[in-house]
Amino acid sequence: MITVALPPSATATRTLATLPMNKTPTLALQTLDHLSLLIVSGPDARTFLNSQLTRNVPTDATASLYGYCSPKGRLLADGVLWAHGDAVSLVLARDLAAAIAKRLRMYVLRAKVTIEDVSASQPLAGLVDPASAPAMESWTAQHIDAVTWVRYPDVGTRRRYLRIGAGEGGIEATTWRWLDLQAGLPRIEVATQDRFVPQMLNLEALGAVDFRKGCFPGQEIVARSQYLGKLKRRMTLASLDALAAVPLPGTDVWLPGEREASGLVVNAERGPDGRIALLAELPLALFASTALRVGSADGPLLTIEPLPYDLPDNEVFVRPKL
Repeated sequence: MITVALPPSATATRTLATLPMNKTPTLALQTLDHLSLLIVSGPDARTFLNSQLTRNVPTDATASLYGYCSPKGRLLADGVLWAHGDAVSLVLARDLAAAIAKRLRMYVLRAKVTIEDVSASQPLAGLVDPASAPAMESWTAQHIDAVTWVRYPDVGTRRRYLRIGAGEGGIEATTWRWLDLQAGLPRIEVATQDRFVPQMLNLEALGAVDFRKGCFPGQEIVARSQYLGKLKRRMTLASLDALAAVPLPGTDVWLPGEREASGLVVNAERGPDGRIALLAELPLALFASTALRVGSADGPLLTIEPLPYDLPDNEVFVRPKL
């Protein structure tokens, strides 16, 4: 495993206690309006998506991260997917949904598949420690009556659920996005499309890439990045002081004295304590740096934080047998 000497961070521990609990049944519904839900349905839905995504569609009751790449192996979208019978659900950034649905339809050909954005009729809500949620393990999905529950990874001791369908309550989208950052989960948006191969955003470490599956767009380049040479760039968790402005996705990260930017901001959000959490794609050699700046060489100072998961050591990868 890759290990990097980093100072321990109290950011998540310090702010988790301020998060809403979602246990009051009279709360008005708050939707995650930065996300959309595509439903790919029909007898060929699973086979079709297996030919398009970086991992195969999981079995019913299992959820997973996924990536969708261009022929050059660069991510066009990512998110969470799960299946229920002949229907596969794909959660992705709302600003990408229409274009991704159109692109997928281009490859349907004779497959018996329909692709529909159902975000308007099936609202997505994020909940933390909800009393109404079923008991579930992380990355599982349950369909109860007309509601779908997807269990996300915990952040600290707080249990996270994505609820699709009717219901009350839900945390603010800004808080949900901040929790995603604390869990080290990236979100491709328009500004960061076609910028990263999946490994740059740790997607293979998060189970979103299957190197034993059949072909998908960009597979050859993604596999070459995995097995030929050493991966030199990765995504890390970081933070900015509360006085800084929240950087937009795609903002440059600079090491003073260099002529070119060293990396990019993937996502950023202000947390409950005012500090900004962000995910940044950087050279591994800079993960221990204390001099990185955001936006320009004299911008706000970036503090690297430890990720909540281990990164695989790509120097010891062994090509799997198909």
